[in-house]
This record gives sequence, C-alpha cells and structure tokens, in this order.
Amino acid sequence: MAVLITFVKKEFKIIIRNPSGLMILFILPAILIIVLSVALQGTFTISAENQKLDVLIPNEVQQSVSGWTVFALFWIAQMVAISILNEHKSSVYKRIVLSPVTMAAYLVGKIVPFIGINALQAALLFAIGIHVLPLFGCRGLTVPHYGALVITTLAISMAANGLGVMMAFFSRTDRFAGAVNVALLILMSVMGGIVIPRFALPAYMQQLTLAVPHGWAIQIYQDILIRKHDIGQILPEVGVLLLFAVGFFFLGTVKMFAGNRA
Repeated sequence: MAVLITFVKKEFKIIIRNPSGLMILFILPAILIIVLSVALQGTFTISAENQKLDVLIPNEVQQSVSGWTVFALFWIAQMVAISILNEHKSSVYKRIVLSPVTMAAYLVGKIVPFIGINALQAALLFAIGIHVLPLFGCRGLTVPHYGALVITTLAISMAANGLGVMMAFFSRTDRFAGAVNVALLILMSVMGGIVIPRFALPAYMQQLTLAVPHGWAIQIYQDILIRKHDIGQILPEVGVLLLFAVGFFFLGTVKMFAGNRA
C-alpha cells in the first residue's frame, strides 16, 4: 500500500507541473462548451416526427457539455501514454520491473491520479453547464440523477486510462505517441459524435459512432440528461464501456509483458 501511495503522489506532482496539459484538460473544453453553447442557441430543434420516434436529440447545451466532456476525459489517454513512455526513456520503468513491485500495483498507481483528474474535469464542465451557461443566456443544464452521472464518468475514465496504457505500450517513442495517438484521439472523437451530433448523421454513420467508446460515452450522458435514465437503466451501456476498458488494458499489458521478455 505504501508503494502504491508513493506512485500516486508522484503522478499527481507530474500532472500539476504540466500547465499545457492542464490547459487542454480543463481550460480548452470549458471555453469550447461556453462558446459553442452560445453560438448554437436555438439551432437544435426536435421535430414532431422525431418526438414520435423517440429520437435522442439534445439541445445545444446538452450536446456541448456531454460531447466536450467526453473529449476532455479521453484526452487523458495521451497524458497516460506520455507518462509511461517518459519512464521507459529515463530507465525508471526498468528499475520498477526489477523491483518487488508487481505490474498490477504499477498500473494502479499510474492510473489512479488520472482517474482523479477525470473526476475534477467532469465536475468542472458539468458545473459550467449548470451554473455558468445561464449567465450567457443559454438554457441551464439539468442533471436528474447524479449517481448515474458519477458511475458513467468513472466508466469513461477507466476506458480512457485503458486506452492510454494500450497506446503507451504500442508506441515506440514519445514522438510517435505525440503524433499518431493524437490523430487517433481526434478521429475517435469525430467518429463518436462530438464534432457532429449523432442525430445529424445518416443512419449507417449513427451506428458507426458506437464502434468507439466515445460514442457510447456521449450516448449514456445524453440518456441521463434527456431521457432521465437512472443507475439501473444505464448499467448495460456502462458495461459496454467497461468492456472497452478491459480490452484496452488487456492489449496493453500483453504488449507490456511481451516487451519485458524481449
């Protein structure tokens, strides 16, 4: 436990000393939520036909907050990957491998601080939707079930951290991580319905959004905000996010152990 706490403290110190990373994680999505919510006021309308079909159509605030929160939460994957790669480059990882510390303890100590950062991100961005956007003349965000919101955020964070672990062990250098992994995160964000809302896409592309965890994450957030789903109702979708997380962690650890044997 003492070793785990040491890992957690070390990661927190590294994170808070990275102002550019904190800007991307907190300031940029906050600005995007405010600017887009103001700019898109009244542009998201629900037709009578869509109401009959129970189509999930958010208003501009629900789309901006849910979409850019998911974007911000998954951006943590890049920071996880860079953190692991920097340890490899500085030989810290080799010392960890040769120490009595298990790989499980290493990974837990690595991701716990980032899960904490994700929780702070979600709290800030949803607070902006609830308290700040009405000051700009926008509709205020209403969260019917905070418990469901917390569980969803934790599941998204697990998927994002798993993606970061996978990206780290499949990246040869930090330059590779800085280029290819960023492109991957942006592509997944576009596919998931962050840039273009899912309801505005053709039917076949709406299904394509569910090929990436971002699409599931936005859908769950919007199920909570629009359909007022509670914890019991979101559990099947949360389970899908956790499957993504397990898959990412599995692929990353398999690659990690393969690299240790090499």
